[in-house]
Amino acid sequence: MGGLQRVGVVLAVLWAIGAGAAYSEADHIHAQTIGQHGFMDADWYVCQSWDVFKRFQTLMKEDAKAAFALADRDCQKVRDAAEVIVEDTNNLWGPSATCVRPIGQPDCGWVLPGFVMVALCKEFYNGVGAPITCVPRVDRDNPQRPWSLGHSGK
Repeated sequence: MGGLQRVGVVLAVLWAIGAGAAYSEADHIHAQTIGQHGFMDADWYVCQSWDVFKRFQTLMKEDAKAAFALADRDCQKVRDAAEVIVEDTNNLWGPSATCVRPIGQPDCGWVLPGFVMVALCKEFYNGVGAPITCVPRVDRDNPQRPWSLGHSGK
């Protein structure tokens, strides 16, 4: 086997190990599978049009005031803790995004995947190389009480 072939084999083996070894779907705290239920992690915009979503993301980097004007006009603001269903995902081209449909609404809208949690929790980083875990949120009105769907949203 020639040197170039060995390099190819080594790269293929490393890719195969890395592709399946990272973390299982159960380790993920963000809803990212079509049909999966999740909860919005903040009051945020979902845009029914892919083009409007991409424009919103671009404007957020260049001119936040214009981005929010666009979102107020062309997107729907979904409340923190609203239950949503993942209806589509995009991880292949353009920005990584998830199309979620709020329960009771007919259409899905595009949002960054980090805004859709699998449970009512907040992200907790355990350190470099460790998986991100989900810890219970606390009610902003009463820090001694765990956060719940009945939260006032203040």
